[in-house]
Amino acid sequence: MSKECKNCELLNSDQAMECEFCGTKFQEAVRYGKPKITLINVINQGVVEIPEDGGLIGRSCDIAPEIFNHKWVSDPHCRITLKDNQCYIEDIGGEGAGSTNGTFLDGIKLAPRIPTKLYDGTKIRIAHLIFDGYVKYSEFSDIPVEERLIWVIECPGSGIRYEVSGANTKITECECCQDSIDKKGIGKVKPKLVRAV
Repeated sequence: MSKECKNCELLNSDQAMECEFCGTKFQEAVRYGKPKITLINVINQGVVEIPEDGGLIGRSCDIAPEIFNHKWVSDPHCRITLKDNQCYIEDIGGEGAGSTNGTFLDGIKLAPRIPTKLYDGTKIRIAHLIFDGYVKYSEFSDIPVEERLIWVIECPGSGIRYEVSGANTKITECECCQDSIDKKGIGKVKPKLVRAV
């Protein structure tokens, strides 16, 4: 077994056409075009379809108010937007201070009012509600799956991901922390590979 899956990094047999562990096809095409964002509740499998142009999530906002109408969810709580065919989520809350009970990506609390890129397969927590986030594209190109991987450095303070050029890249400041002293320690964070879809 020597064919490494670039998605889950596990080894497969040389003849495998798709990963035996996660199912990723080794020559799967890159998706592009307008993305479709779906949130699936990890407890009850309830589905939230995000409108084509994004929108607000909160107790009485335009996206699935029947699901988010709960005292722990702020009004508004967070915003999902699309820019240059990329998806972003931003904790907004009322009065610009951020939501009361937070918005989290993969367990990291988002800093208020800073859009953060939303990747396919990201775990999203809105107050006490936890979702698997899926970003799917409708059109395809013939770029192999191996070229869909990008290197990112994630700020330990805000969770914002910055695309970098490779495994040995370092950054010493980020727009969310806005300091050159690197109080959050981003200069010590090693880049990791993620799927760019």
